[in-house]
Amino acid sequence: LSFTETGKVEALGATKDFTFKNNYAFDIEESSKPWSALRDYTLTGFLTLWKQSKPIENAVVENNKFENIPATNVVIGNTRGITIKNNTFRNFGYDAVRIDGGYNYGKTLVEGNKFVNDELGGYNGVYFRAVGADKESYETNLNVIEVKNNYFKNIGQDELFSGAISSSAYQEFGAKLEITHNTFESCYNFLMLRNNATTENHNTY
Repeated sequence: LSFTETGKVEALGATKDFTFKNNYAFDIEESSKPWSALRDYTLTGFLTLWKQSKPIENAVVENNKFENIPATNVVIGNTRGITIKNNTFRNFGYDAVRIDGGYNYGKTLVEGNKFVNDELGGYNGVYFRAVGADKESYETNLNVIEVKNNYFKNIGQDELFSGAISSSAYQEFGAKLEITHNTFESCYNFLMLRNNATTENHNTY
């Protein structure tokens, strides 16, 4: 399918086994909301799978082309296993991929994608606004994140949490992050990773 102008895809509730594959989204209208690094349950992008306390389980976004989308291209939160693979994101204004939440766990795979702006801009190629499970179940609900074999070019600006790959983690329990075999070119930051756990939490967990 092709989407343009006001076109968008939203699943604002618990969602299981969702696949978005072989589609083309281009020249989508601008967002009416400014970009923010903070959690905002009213945030939507072109493709939005996110609602407070509603899990997104086994979502796949694969082999799509997103072009000239000034808003966030893909927003997914409260994850229980997601795959974002072999997509092209070109000339995005906010984040190409924003993984928000909620307590996230299961396997998160971001592999083989191209994140390219013609000129330096956008906020993030991949923005992990939240990672990790809750502290009561983090040992059994590990969030394993792999970001591998992606290409990032001309991404970011002079602002906190902006670059090729950024994280602003509010649940650090039970998160394993592996970033391997990626290529970075002319980005404001290649990695902007934050761990804001308190000293007490570090000592306890």
